Amino acid sequence: MRDKFFIIIPAAGIGQRFLQNSALPKQYERLQSKTVLEHVIDLFLAQSWITEVVVALHPEDKYFSKIYAQNDAKDTSKLRTVIGGKSRAESVWNALHSMQSMTAANDWILVHDAARPCLSLRDLLNLISQLKTNDIGGILAEKLAGTIKHCEEQNIIGHTVNRDRLWQALTPQMFKNDVLYKSLAYCFERKYIITDEAQAVERFGLPVKLIEAQDINLKITYPKDLALANAILTSQEVCLS
Repeated sequence: MRDKFFIIIPAAGIGQRFLQNSALPKQYERLQSKTVLEHVIDLFLAQSWITEVVVALHPEDKYFSKIYAQNDAKDTSKLRTVIGGKSRAESVWNALHSMQSMTAANDWILVHDAARPCLSLRDLLNLISQLKTNDIGGILAEKLAGTIKHCEEQNIIGHTVNRDRLWQALTPQMFKNDVLYKSLAYCFERKYIITDEAQAVERFGLPVKLIEAQDINLKITYPKDLALANAILTSQEVCLS
C-alpha cells in the first residue's frame, strides 16, 4: 500500500459502568491469553502496511508498561504512547497532535476503540479498500436491526422510530490527517461536545461515508461482554484455521 496509515487507540478512560463490577479498567481485563487492549493493538501491529500505532493512556495508568514488558517477543517498534485527555476527543487530539511532525496532509488516520477486541481483518481491509479513493474518510458501521423506541418521561414509549436509515457507529473511523485535525480543532474552538471522530467531521461540514461491517465488532461495556467476546474470537480462530 502506498498510502501511510496511522492508528490511534484512545485508552485513557476507566469505564465507570464496567468498574461497578470489576477491579480493572475494561481494556486491561483478561480475554483468552491476553488483555482486551493487547488484542486490539496486536491486530494492528501485525499489519506491515501500518506505519505507527499510538495509544493514548490515562496519566496514572499503571498497567500498560507491565503488559508489554512481559512480552519481549513482540515487535513493538511501531508502538508509541501519549498521555490522553479527560474525554475521547481530547485523547485523540493529543495523539493526533503528536503525529504531525511525521505525517502528511493526505495520510490516513484510523481511530479504534480500546474496548473493541473483535475487529476482524476482513472488515479492516474492506474499510480501507472502500475509502482509498475518498478525499475525506468514513467509518465502519452496522445497520440497526432491532425495533427502536423513543422514550418519553417515566420510561413510557413515545413512538417507534423508523430504522430504515439508522446505523450504529463502530470503529475504526478513518479520515485523512488534515480533515481530522481541522475538524477536531474546529470543534474545540467552538466548545462542541463530540462523541466520536465522525461527529467532528460532520460538524466541520464534510460528508462521512458509512462502510457496512460484515463481522461482529463488539464493544465491551459490561463484564458479561467478556464471555461473548471470547466466543467471537474463538469463532474467528476456527474460521482462520
